[in-house]
Amino acid sequence: MLIFIVMALFAPSVAPHDPVATSWGAIRKAPSAAHWFGTDEIGRDVLSRVIWGTRASLLAGVVSVSISLLLGVPIGLAAGFIGGLGLAPGANIGEQGMVFEATHGSAPKYAGLNKVNPTAVILSGALMLKYMNETAAADKLERAVARVIAEGKSVTYDLKADRNDPSAVGTSQMADAIIARLR
Repeated sequence: MLIFIVMALFAPSVAPHDPVATSWGAIRKAPSAAHWFGTDEIGRDVLSRVIWGTRASLLAGVVSVSISLLLGVPIGLAAGFIGGLGLAPGANIGEQGMVFEATHGSAPKYAGLNKVNPTAVILSGALMLKYMNETAAADKLERAVARVIAEGKSVTYDLKADRNDPSAVGTSQMADAIIARLR
């Protein structure tokens, strides 16, 4: 890894040739002393292109990590402030389709245990209803969720003041309480 980082940082000094310079007399040459990795279909030195490519890859990695840190950390903190990612709905909307899902993703280790907070998935459904211009239904669903959480009786362990509170209910029971508030 360190070798790639050094190559990326010092690409102008390390690369034996200009990575975009073409040599019509050296098209698809085999590796040689002049071109260690050979040349491509328009005579460019492959080793130089690989070295300069590490620079682009490193830059892409730094940008990705920076975006994750600059956006992910504040979003995670904000989600923690409102009660955790278990409450945060999500929507990925594209030109060809869309996905409405919990921001926290799946929790396979909890599958079938009836203990995960269903709020994020239910509120993702409310986002979908709003997207479909069913705002009255979405508002009704959001109010039902808010009432159940405010009441504090039929909520999962993560919404209790004490995570070991024996009065915490399971996923199904919390969903049933929300459905009851919809009627």
